[in-house]
Amino acid sequence: QNANIMAGFFPEWSLEKREAWSIKKEARFRELAASSLMDMKTPGLDRLRSWLDQRTNSIGRAAVTNAPRLNAESMIGGIGYNGWFQTVVIGDECARPKPDPCPYLDACKVLNVTPEQCIVFEDSPSG
Repeated sequence: QNANIMAGFFPEWSLEKREAWSIKKEARFRELAASSLMDMKTPGLDRLRSWLDQRTNSIGRAAVTNAPRLNAESMIGGIGYNGWFQTVVIGDECARPKPDPCPYLDACKVLNVTPEQCIVFEDSPSG
């Protein structure tokens, strides 16, 4: 996703220059976000986590995102959820990113469930 965005904003730049700038941009994002993630956490998320954890460990949990992996892992850790998801599926690591269902179907495979057995909580328009 970032490669397409960078190409749109800076078509005159070389691929190497766009990639280098994108890496710096994402690192700066993680740096700035780290101090405010707990304050930005969706209300009720901890209650939902607690409710799920009290019922069973057999409920699979996946985070599916179009964010770059380093950003996704940083955000998950920043809200205190490291290790809670059994898998983190990254759109750019799939055959097709969201809004295509491919990342969700990949998560289903990892969790060994069918789409009909899933509930998705989405927080972005592309999902």
